[in-house]
Amino acid sequence: HTQTQTTNPDSRTLQYPSFLIPGRELIKPQRTQNNQLNQNKLNTMSASGSSGGADPWAWLGLLKWTLAHQDGTKPSDLSPMSEEDKSFLEKVMKEGIIDEGERMRFILQEFSKSMEYYKSQVDGSNTGVEPPISPDAMEDLLQELRDIVEQVDYARAFVSLKGLQFLLGAITSSSGIPESIRNMCLGIIATVAQNNPPVQKELLELGAIKTLSDLFLKDDCPISTKTRIVQAISATVRNYDLTEGVFEQLPQAPLLMVEGLNPNPVITNESLRSKTLFFLKAFLTSDLSTVARANKF
Repeated sequence: HTQTQTTNPDSRTLQYPSFLIPGRELIKPQRTQNNQLNQNKLNTMSASGSSGGADPWAWLGLLKWTLAHQDGTKPSDLSPMSEEDKSFLEKVMKEGIIDEGERMRFILQEFSKSMEYYKSQVDGSNTGVEPPISPDAMEDLLQELRDIVEQVDYARAFVSLKGLQFLLGAITSSSGIPESIRNMCLGIIATVAQNNPPVQKELLELGAIKTLSDLFLKDDCPISTKTRIVQAISATVRNYDLTEGVFEQLPQAPLLMVEGLNPNPVITNESLRSKTLFFLKAFLTSDLSTVARANKF
């Protein structure tokens, strides 16, 4: 399993991860044979997601080349490919296929630049300067990152890059960072933790459950952020004995549930109440649940 970097989970200072140091190689996730079989449908770059100006229609050239050399009615010509054909195929494969690992690294680098900008705005060292990337564009990149880490292999690679510390730092450093970006970070935590014990264990060791619970109970925490916090804590806690046990013993855990189910529209909304109720039901009906847990909550 991945090594754990010791951090202060209650710190409100953004921690910049070591993997962003220039020259550091991305740790590639290992894929099983079944995962490889599931990749038969190649992913082509979209125009919005391309970082190097790749042709989003590169696959069409590959299709035309294939049709020109094979009609499907007779065995293929197994003669060696010409150097020209090899160069063409290498170009298409390089420009038309997304390397999710490199793409993940690129997104995190862009995020680091944005966080440096927001940090400089708070301490007054760089006022009046435009951000390196707009909040809307940053949200789009974070959504792409969330899509990437939905795959278990990439979720664990993300953890090995110490990406969880990076997200928690951005979430807890609320000053100056747009609410929408912080909420996207919470959504990514929920995605990587969902039914993924190694990631849940890493979050537990980082003190994420207490950190997010404390943030939820702050008076100035927006409802939209509270909703994402409940989603992230729920994904971190559910279906893993260690995290369920820690959350059960957390003094503020019952209060979090009570506030999340509060019918007062000033305190909650339908989405927050729905996610809190789902979490509570799953927590109380877990195979690990006890009478003591039911009485407490």
